[in-house]
Amino acid sequence: MVERITDISNDLCDFVDNRQNQIDRKTLIKVYEYHQGNFHIHPFTNWQAHRVRCMSSIASRLGDHVRVWECHFLILQYFHHLSKCECHCMESSPLGVNHDFFHRDSLSYLVYGSQALANACIYVFPTTKYKYYLELFQPILSYLDPYLKGKKKHLEYIRSDIVSDKTKPEYGKPWNPNYANTFLRLIERLKAMR
Repeated sequence: MVERITDISNDLCDFVDNRQNQIDRKTLIKVYEYHQGNFHIHPFTNWQAHRVRCMSSIASRLGDHVRVWECHFLILQYFHHLSKCECHCMESSPLGVNHDFFHRDSLSYLVYGSQALANACIYVFPTTKYKYYLELFQPILSYLDPYLKGKKKHLEYIRSDIVSDKTKPEYGKPWNPNYANTFLRLIERLKAMR
């Protein structure tokens, strides 16, 4: 079975984050450039969010301020949807409510991509000092708030464009707010960064 880019990115970021591992600088740069070279594949989906997370982890680990700032602008670009979506689904979407949410009709996908970007922001914040929480994540939290508090329910994947989503165990079931726990912890960490 071929692993998803998001799984590979998670494994790699966890590996890069482990400071006891001595990773060759050239290898890290190759991995960074690999992710950079694949932006055309599923742009502005969760795949892209995880690419940016991985690149941010590497840039931070290298202490490479040019790459850190590049990642900062990729984060902003993702949130502001500066790509052209062929289906134009994102023209009127709230800030940060991503392509996957509209096409997969899943709050889990929204949280999954947002979590990767929260990680990316944590990596680059020591250099950029940008107020990611207020500028980027507050709109997502506002959007999720009624679902997190149980005031609204979302049935997962009901209007998904992807046929295989109809076979997922979560299909048609209410989204579980506990799925957002890790994302919310990362947001609290980001909020506390000064």
